[in-house]
Amino acid sequence: MKKINLSAIIPLLGCLLLGGFLRFQHIGLRPFWLDEANSVNFLQFSWGSLWQQIAGAESAPAYIYAIKAWSLILGDSEATIRSFSAMLSLFSILVIYFLGKKLFNEKVGLWSAFLLAINYFSFFYTLQARQYSAVILISLLAYFYFLQILSRKKISDGFWFILFSTLGLYLHPWFAFVFLAEIIWVIFRRKEKTLLMLGLFSGIALFFLPWLKILFQYRAAGVNDWISSPGVAVLLQTFQFFIYGSGWIYLIILSLATPSLFFVIKKEKVGANLSLRVTDREDYFRSQSNNFFMLAWFLFFPLLAAWILSQWFPFYVVGRYEALVLPFFVILLAFLYSQLRNKFLILGVLIIFSVFAYKAVKEDEKTILSYKYNDKNIAQLLSENIQTEDRIIFTDLSRPPFDYYLPRLVNENKTYAEYSFPLEMEGHPAFQSERIQLRNRAGLEQEAENLVDKIENNAEKYTWIILAENPVSKILWEKINKLNCNIFLDLTLKENQPVSPLHFQQIWKCGSKNNN
Repeated sequence: MKKINLSAIIPLLGCLLLGGFLRFQHIGLRPFWLDEANSVNFLQFSWGSLWQQIAGAESAPAYIYAIKAWSLILGDSEATIRSFSAMLSLFSILVIYFLGKKLFNEKVGLWSAFLLAINYFSFFYTLQARQYSAVILISLLAYFYFLQILSRKKISDGFWFILFSTLGLYLHPWFAFVFLAEIIWVIFRRKEKTLLMLGLFSGIALFFLPWLKILFQYRAAGVNDWISSPGVAVLLQTFQFFIYGSGWIYLIILSLATPSLFFVIKKEKVGANLSLRVTDREDYFRSQSNNFFMLAWFLFFPLLAAWILSQWFPFYVVGRYEALVLPFFVILLAFLYSQLRNKFLILGVLIIFSVFAYKAVKEDEKTILSYKYNDKNIAQLLSENIQTEDRIIFTDLSRPPFDYYLPRLVNENKTYAEYSFPLEMEGHPAFQSERIQLRNRAGLEQEAENLVDKIENNAEKYTWIILAENPVSKILWEKINKLNCNIFLDLTLKENQPVSPLHFQQIWKCGSKNNN
């Protein structure tokens, strides 16, 4: 990467400070939700057994190994684990500056850094213990070295391209669509690089083979059965997420910036008179069009490819998986905004975008604080009431947050047993779909009977059932309905305050003669 010009140091530093301010505002405020807890719970396993555990849950191995190393230094609290995502996001701001500068010029690089710093989609996922900040960064780095390969011949560029591209696949399979876009672009626009790129992709495929085998084994496991085939509106929603937080402001400023890409108004003195002249900037746009359309290709092709395939094998989740093409969207916007000439207008844009980004952060904080119940305070409530030798039965996807919080909240002198229904959910709590689970209805009914027997045989102790309202959990409910149980907490009655998105609706308390 080229050196930073002295004139760019202060504005780039300002982008990094602004990005850090937005990303660390309330980084530890939100309790871990299902997917976050599911990731962080892997940290309890040793390095030797970690791969096997990740493979059993089809998680993102590159991210899990990274936060495992991070946690050894800083711990595994909400703030410290998410700070890893925040640091990656800040590094992305620096990398996108270099990429925008390489593709166009210094001004585009600085606009790219600023727009990523205040992009809500970007900093929202720095507040998550998930891999999406890493996805954005690795996407930037892989694309940077793809451009390096197209522009020069250095062995080190191929090495870094293979490394970052392979890491991308170990973060999320959607990177395969970016690679396909790269192959098509090279074939039609840079034919002389075709054999080289095919060789590099063969190396990526070789290094990805261990994880590809695991993905292939679970291809029919039903992990994505909750995702429906996307309509056209999904593509529009994707771009709403990309500009969420200041969407209409983006569009207004964009409408001002776009005409200046093609035309510029200049002052012209003719004799004693001063007039304004509209100058055509067609030559400038033509000189930049190759990189502009290349970015558009890498933005739209992966989205359209994923959308088309999802008509048969649904896996398009709005607001998450598209993170890998966010950098292309940001640089395209930066190219347009860089055409603004008026200093006061530019200053106004910078202030307005920053204010709206901060407003989005504060709205998110307000929403978190408004929740009367969340996974953490419910775990706290359960920890205060649980007794030694009690049992907890988890249904559906309720278990990961409790697995994280209960050991940290329950008095160490208390011992309790944990079960999952169905039992196979203990290995991969978000893996099987209801449709596939219900194929073995007889087996589920037998599991439920066994759990009921355990409750009846230990009636002097409590059994706590974290109950989700779905057809699978209903099988257990039908069995325990005859026992001495009552509702300990009903989250369907939201009272005066909202409830954080949870994967269960009720907690039942069963088994004691003195149950109350």
